[in-house]
Amino acid sequence: MTETALPDLPRLALQPRRILYLVLGIAALYLGDLFGLATWATALLFAPILVIEGLVRLRVKAVMPGFRAKMKAAIEDGARQEALLALYQQQTFLRFAAPGHEMLGWLARIHGHTGQHALAAQAYERALEECPRDKAPLLALSLGDSLYEMGELVRAEQTYREALTEEHRSSRACANLARIILKRGGDREEAAGYLELAVEGDRGGELRLDYAELLIGLERPDDARWQLDLAAEELEAVEAAEASREKLAALREKLT
Repeated sequence: MTETALPDLPRLALQPRRILYLVLGIAALYLGDLFGLATWATALLFAPILVIEGLVRLRVKAVMPGFRAKMKAAIEDGARQEALLALYQQQTFLRFAAPGHEMLGWLARIHGHTGQHALAAQAYERALEECPRDKAPLLALSLGDSLYEMGELVRAEQTYREALTEEHRSSRACANLARIILKRGGDREEAAGYLELAVEGDRGGELRLDYAELLIGLERPDDARWQLDLAAEELEAVEAAEASREKLAALREKLT
């Protein structure tokens, strides 16, 4: 799929509201100076700004859950990019009033879902520019995923290492970081540690096969057997493809 320029719409996520408040604030200061009002009286002229902001936040809180549910359902149903972008662009109010980092995050998910990982990375980078500190780690992990899919492995590794913590991590990020380490010939024990973290949150079996294979290479046969037994159960539960079953059998053969 040909990549296009990232839409400018998300740039408007917070700026119009800020401009509105700036205009109202300047008007309040001008009126206060024009009529010679006391400081406390001038401060009262800022009350409409506070009222507007309160109403906006209440409306965002009421509307956002429905938008999230629609987007999640559309992505899970495999909706095409055009449909997902149309759903996103229909949210005129949310693009104006909702937290910019969240709307940019959804835009990034749309691009990532449709294989446009460079555009997804751009959107995640924009989101990180304006997100609260407590939201940054998860956005950074998602940025790392996009960079990995783009083949930007050096940047992806750096992003993962800065964002991965005991509190903030994902199976995908840990698995990708392990693969990067192995690909560049890095510390295999370190890679095994990240794969161990990855399989804790993954129940598909295939990732556990990769972990078991690495354990065999590290001459840890008992650990590898245990992981293969768990992988066999997980693969059976999801009715895995024949290739995965063949890999399981081949790894078990190595341990005999």
